Amino acid sequence: MTMKKVTFTILLILLTDVLLSTASFSQCNELVWADEFDYTGLPDDTKWSCEVGGGGWGNNELEYYTDKRLENARVADGVLTIEARKEPFGGRQYTSARMVSRQKGDWLYGRIEVRAKLPSGRGTWPAIWMMPTESAYGGWPNSGEIDIMEHVGYNPNVVHATIHTDYYNGAEGTQQGSSLTVPDAFTAFHVYAVEWTPAKLEFYIDNTKYFTYYSTTDYRSWPFNKQFYLIMNIAVGGNWGGAQGVDDAVFPARMEIDYVRVYQSAENLKIHGNNEVYKNEQAIRYSLMSEEGRTFEWTVPEGAAIASGQGTNSILVDWDCEGGDILCHLATDCDNYDLEMLVVTKDYALNGPYFVNDHQTGLQLNAPLLGGTQYTWSIPDDATIISGQGNDTLLFNWGVGKDTVKLLIENSCGTEELFRILRHYGQYPYPNPDLPHVIPGTISPDLYDYGGEGIAYHDATNGNSGAGPRSDESVDTETFGNAVNVGWIDNGEWLEYSIQVAHTGTYYFSALTASPNQSSTGPMKIIVNGVTKVNALGVSYTGSWSDFVWTLAAPLSLAETDTLLRIEMGAGGFNLGKIRLEDHLPTDIPEKQIDDLLVYPVPADRQLFISHRGNIREIRITDISGVLRHASTIDDPASGLYSVDLSSLPAGIYCLTLIDNHYNFTVKKIIKTVYEK
Repeated sequence: MTMKKVTFTILLILLTDVLLSTASFSQCNELVWADEFDYTGLPDDTKWSCEVGGGGWGNNELEYYTDKRLENARVADGVLTIEARKEPFGGRQYTSARMVSRQKGDWLYGRIEVRAKLPSGRGTWPAIWMMPTESAYGGWPNSGEIDIMEHVGYNPNVVHATIHTDYYNGAEGTQQGSSLTVPDAFTAFHVYAVEWTPAKLEFYIDNTKYFTYYSTTDYRSWPFNKQFYLIMNIAVGGNWGGAQGVDDAVFPARMEIDYVRVYQSAENLKIHGNNEVYKNEQAIRYSLMSEEGRTFEWTVPEGAAIASGQGTNSILVDWDCEGGDILCHLATDCDNYDLEMLVVTKDYALNGPYFVNDHQTGLQLNAPLLGGTQYTWSIPDDATIISGQGNDTLLFNWGVGKDTVKLLIENSCGTEELFRILRHYGQYPYPNPDLPHVIPGTISPDLYDYGGEGIAYHDATNGNSGAGPRSDESVDTETFGNAVNVGWIDNGEWLEYSIQVAHTGTYYFSALTASPNQSSTGPMKIIVNGVTKVNALGVSYTGSWSDFVWTLAAPLSLAETDTLLRIEMGAGGFNLGKIRLEDHLPTDIPEKQIDDLLVYPVPADRQLFISHRGNIREIRITDISGVLRHASTIDDPASGLYSVDLSSLPAGIYCLTLIDNHYNFTVKKIIKTVYEK
């Protein structure tokens, strides 16, 4: 009887959740994000990024994905065209585009719809799909994949919808999905959509629902309770798309997209625009999604003014000396809403070079373009102004050595003086040569030092293969949404970062990495002021080049006198994302434990015993200040039982670090007591 009552209660709760979720989604939803492609040129970079590369993308694909290249992604006549071409590029014989909305459009639940016309031809593999913004449950497929539309050219007009999870995925042939024949998929536009609630995923072509996947309480079958972003691409060949070869006669192959629209509940409505502005900055745009039947009434803070756009979905604002709330009363077919966005002012800053050669000509510095402002520039006696005195932009010739350019800004908000120190080229912190990275803290990998090849970094190839930030350097960077990673990593490459350590002690190094390779990835060596602190930090398989997870946290000791961090790469095969050095063990990094590990006794007086099933290759013990007190390398890592002599250590708390053959770290706290005979 008890079991029956419990079962009935659980079923009732689940059914209630499903009914409530379905009812909630069926209520009036609002357009919260869209691209109508009503412009000309490259795709809107406020909404899309293009992933770059030709490494096969985990599927043995043949194309090289490009960025900012009209031949592969362009907007004209109200349509986005993604084009796959037969041409040599980046070591591949085909090019294409892979557009992603990550960090620019990320959603949890809602209706995501794309009106598209598909390419035809054997070897083409167009897709409209979604991946998790953060890999909360681990690498692919654990954190999920939602395929709204896939088509493989050798099976014409058959469109597929699929989900991948830990339990159900393509790697094991257990993926869940369905297909529908669309006779005019190549000649007519159709709406491909998913309706996503906490209860289920429903897939549509136009108004036809052809696949439903229901939620569970286990993330291994339902990881779809986190934000996902949209991807649109044409792959060439690959495990599925190229299963019957590639017909080169079908190229160029084009997927045309009329619009992308995302509908969610009203709490997801928000004003878009800069939430930080300069005092007296002019013509700053704020907007909402436009849709037939909507009306807009904008209000700006006292002192600011709407320069244009009142009554439309987009306004331009001229700011004065203070920030404040941008307000919009929005009326839709569903309801009326009062939306607001807090805008704050930021400090003035100069843009331009930090480094000069003696007698260099044609230098330029830029200040913010402000209304009602007087600009007064001052330069060294041996430099000369070419033009720009009294304006926001100064053009000048340099004299000799290190010196300072000053700018006095005067307007109704007051008077401020800016300066820029110009110096000879050398190794300095980036982006501001006077400000090293503060530790503890997080460093974006593209913020390696100024200095160039052989000084601040070593890269095996010339040029930035990824078309990401710092394109004038040879470090291969690329952008995924608002995040940057270093890719195309080869053995022996390294990066250096100037650092400022807040206090002496134990720190923990970790990094975001992504790799579709199950072997031969990493490890990384961590060197500080020329001293190796971490000999080999392993890189995990994540399932793709864009699916990033944190490495394990490796302990190391740092002193306030440490000023230079170097990361050396072992074997390539991975992408490097954010780098983190914390003065505590991060709680958001899943720490792998060596199988069947037993450490005893704790507390220990003279001998510490370590029993394990895996293969430990190195044992380290550091005190609470981070000083290494014991280090030993294991000659026979398969023995399974070790002892460490603690008799020379004073009583106290210590950090025990064990490293296995795969460079996985296990960190445990141990207590040493006074030995009594």
